[in-house]
Amino acid sequence: PEHPLPKTKIAIMDMAGASGLTLVPEAERDVFHSNTFGTGEMILDAISQGCRHIYLGLGGSATSDGGMGMAAALGAVFRDENGMHRIAAVDVSRLDPAISRIPITVMSDVKNPLLGPEGAVYVYGPQKGIPAERLADMDQAMAHYIDCVESALQKKSIRHAPGSGAAGGLGAGLLAFTRSEISSGIETVLKLLEFDEHLESADLVITGEGRMDFQSAYGKVVAGVAAHCKTHQIPCFALAGSIEDGAEALYDFGISGMMPLVDRIESLDSAIRDAEKNCFRAAVRLLRIVKAGMEIR
Repeated sequence: PEHPLPKTKIAIMDMAGASGLTLVPEAERDVFHSNTFGTGEMILDAISQGCRHIYLGLGGSATSDGGMGMAAALGAVFRDENGMHRIAAVDVSRLDPAISRIPITVMSDVKNPLLGPEGAVYVYGPQKGIPAERLADMDQAMAHYIDCVESALQKKSIRHAPGSGAAGGLGAGLLAFTRSEISSGIETVLKLLEFDEHLESADLVITGEGRMDFQSAYGKVVAGVAAHCKTHQIPCFALAGSIEDGAEALYDFGISGMMPLVDRIESLDSAIRDAEKNCFRAAVRLLRIVKAGMEIR
């Protein structure tokens, strides 16, 4: 192969593939009965197949269990576990011994702590179906849970770690029960892809996103790609499903220009149905502009 495979067998996975919102029909979503057990099973499966480094993406979760389900799959036992408020103790003596040996790079651009107004429950709970009147109780329950976890593991800084609130607190669970570190998702991916090395022979880069707005400038793929291109002084263009207010901020990050996929007023359903055709047409428009610029120069 052009780039030799790494000496260490790695696994790259996404927690949403086992514990994500898209796995549950909207009418059946219930954060109080959803957990991250499947994510723990994925981790164990990767280890059983000989993987010695795991890259785990966080995001799109249907859960808010602080990683309790994941920890249970790995072998942790929660005594008197009939609801977070009633957890009395955490037994980690049955944790799979491989868990302490296999490094896990947690890919997340969420910096929220586990608890409080900026934490997992208050920020992400409402979009998962936690009623406003139950947010305070859920946050207190999460605090009780992490009290028990930190006491059992003799770790006192998990709840405050940036990113511990990601994916309904799965970030905290990973920091507590596994050999994990939380890293920027896009930076980790670009490093794995040897992106900067590829840029050395590139004249132009085209990236993209479903919707470009002010949030795109903060930790999203398009901003990360653009920043690396800017460092190497390479033009970077973006194709986008839609371009919303605030997307102009990306010019400062290194985006040279943006092209929307849709070229006429149409419904969301038709835009999704015709996504491939729309993307092709937008790419042609973009590259014609680039070609004209090259001819002028």
